[in-house]
Amino acid sequence: MSDVFVSYQSDDKRFVNLLVKLLEFHHINVWCDSSGIQIGTKFSQEIQDGLNNANSMVVVCSNNSLKSKWITKEFSHFQATKQGGLIVPAILEPVNLDEVSPGLRDYQAVDFTQCMYTGFNTLLRCFDSEFLPSVERRDKPNRRDSSEIERRSSQLIQRMRIGFWSSYNRETGVGKHNILDYFVSDKMNAMRALTKELKKYTFKNKVSGDSIDRNEVLKESIDQVWEIARGSSYSAIYAIEALAEHIHFNYSVLPITRRDNATDRRDTEP
Repeated sequence: MSDVFVSYQSDDKRFVNLLVKLLEFHHINVWCDSSGIQIGTKFSQEIQDGLNNANSMVVVCSNNSLKSKWITKEFSHFQATKQGGLIVPAILEPVNLDEVSPGLRDYQAVDFTQCMYTGFNTLLRCFDSEFLPSVERRDKPNRRDSSEIERRSSQLIQRMRIGFWSSYNRETGVGKHNILDYFVSDKMNAMRALTKELKKYTFKNKVSGDSIDRNEVLKESIDQVWEIARGSSYSAIYAIEALAEHIHFNYSVLPITRRDNATDRRDTEP
């Protein structure tokens, strides 16, 4: 897998720590100054060596980035020396990319402003990797069916995001932008708050089609998302939406309708 150089301003360090952890989790080699600089070496020389050894670059873009001279230097050096190298701006908040570094807006960016889970899912695809992959995937649907499947899938994930957050917020009182500790207590709170919401769905293994217990689905998903979010600035709403998206991408999810819940009176009448 190609080495990735991460260019960022130090005030975005918490996000960068999460980014590096995720890329390494997916077996992608990463260089950034938080771990790449050795004691006793020149800062500028070490960065240049990291750039020379990289085949790809992620530029973390925020209002903090506007204060950085290093991002412009790193981007310009990589652009000049790595013809055809992959450059991916990662947008943390609305910002003019050319103010971060001239020419940066010419590259396809990944948007993290709405949902970090979706952002990381898109970013990993840039490196031909799948974010938190399940062991196996079913064959792709026929092209003529794909647009309808995508529409239904989009509606389902939106319903799950809204339902998960509403239940969590109602049961815990935690606000959207609160930063969780991602310890055992937070896991237990999430399990308790979302158990009722999961009763609105059935879950199956995407490969075998076997039914899976809701509590098992919820526990596995919380373990995965909490492990990634620990030590980051992942706010509560991002974490809960990430749970919904993780479940949606890794399991076959089917909503339970009122008709499914209703008892057929013919089965109960004598």
